[in-house]
Amino acid sequence: MFTKKLAQVFGISLVSVSLAVAGGGYEENKDTMNGEDTDIEIETNQMQTRQNLRQGTAGFGPATFRDVVSGDAYNIYAGYQWQLTPYAALKGLVDATSDFDETVLAAVGVGGNLYPLNRDIAPYIGADVGVGYLQDPLQDSWAFNLGASVGAEIFRSSATAMNLEIGSRFHLQDFEEGDPFLYTARVGVLF
Repeated sequence: MFTKKLAQVFGISLVSVSLAVAGGGYEENKDTMNGEDTDIEIETNQMQTRQNLRQGTAGFGPATFRDVVSGDAYNIYAGYQWQLTPYAALKGLVDATSDFDETVLAAVGVGGNLYPLNRDIAPYIGADVGVGYLQDPLQDSWAFNLGASVGAEIFRSSATAMNLEIGSRFHLQDFEEGDPFLYTARVGVLF
């Protein structure tokens, strides 16, 4: 049935059609209307993702604090990511940012990533919510945290993938300077 519809779309009447979906390929077929050889190539644009796969993730990068005493800092993170569908992943992360002098923001959270494309290199947007601890020379506090990120995951179909992202984290505790937050630029690996 599918081959008849395919032949009608291309305006030919085929005796046989061989579909090579996995790996993309083609078979030569004779057109019964005029006896010419016809090449048909069918490729899928869908990538085989790591659906329902739990992977460890870890990474690092530079960061910048805002509305706290410190400015430039470094960020590290680790956790797990579960690929629920080719377009969505759930994540649980432990995140720490420090200037290695006086200021530390550590957070634990859960969130997710949405992938608009099901490709081996796919952009994503992510968000997470959790609880965190901020210590700087003027204050110490526990508070809820909100995180947001935009990035790209590379080599999604392989056992080991890589991600590049920029993000921010808001520590929802009102201080005289405002709500402390930070910006990050990170590179990570999923294994």
